[in-house]
Amino acid sequence: MATTIAISGKGGSGKTTLAAMIIRFLLAQADRKAVLAVDADPNSCLLEDLDAVYLAGGFGNFLNVRQAVTIGMLPDVPLEKIQFVGNTSIAGAKTVLLSRKALKAAEKIAKSMTYFDLMSHPGYMDEFTRANFLPHTDLSLFPSVSALKCET
Repeated sequence: MATTIAISGKGGSGKTTLAAMIIRFLLAQADRKAVLAVDADPNSCLLEDLDAVYLAGGFGNFLNVRQAVTIGMLPDVPLEKIQFVGNTSIAGAKTVLLSRKALKAAEKIAKSMTYFDLMSHPGYMDEFTRANFLPHTDLSLFPSVSALKCET
């Protein structure tokens, strides 16, 4: 069953800490395999509170993580937090082909999905445009890259 939780409030009220605690609680539940966290706050620090950043897809096999962080493709978190999970679409397709239980679970998830239009979020296009530059235009989001720049 899908659950949507939205957290709002003024700056400094503990929204990020609360979100991280809820994510950890949900992941600890026996029937939860994954939790998708979307942080729409441009001043976010949610990544600092998460244990891992999972990357799915075949491209991860050939990705140089340090260089991907340098150009802003991946968030600037400790490299040990970035974990590759392989080609999950192929694994998922195989699973639903071989298991009726998995197929029913996938169908239930598909029926419970909700479309969320980011274009309606104020400031989304500005942030999206800034994120398209390589490297990212806001080096404060990438402190390890800023440190490298200072060394040269």
